[in-house]
Amino acid sequence: MAVYGYGRGALSKAAEEAFSQWSSEKEKALSLFEFVGDPVEAIEGLLEGVGKSGVELQHEARRIRARKVLR
Repeated sequence: MAVYGYGRGALSKAAEEAFSQWSSEKEKALSLFEFVGDPVEAIEGLLEGVGKSGVELQHEARRIRARKVLR
């Protein structure tokens, strides 16, 4: 309200500016990366030697996050 006041449409203007700023920041961040081809193919096989299923890895990740929260 300090920037746009209390008038009609002030909240819309503030939201539009916030979204525009957020969008431009994300666009700048994404421009640092080069995406080549299919992203699934890029990561396919990376966990091949882990020896655990995807479900087991998800459960382990949940336990690790829970321990970090409880510390």
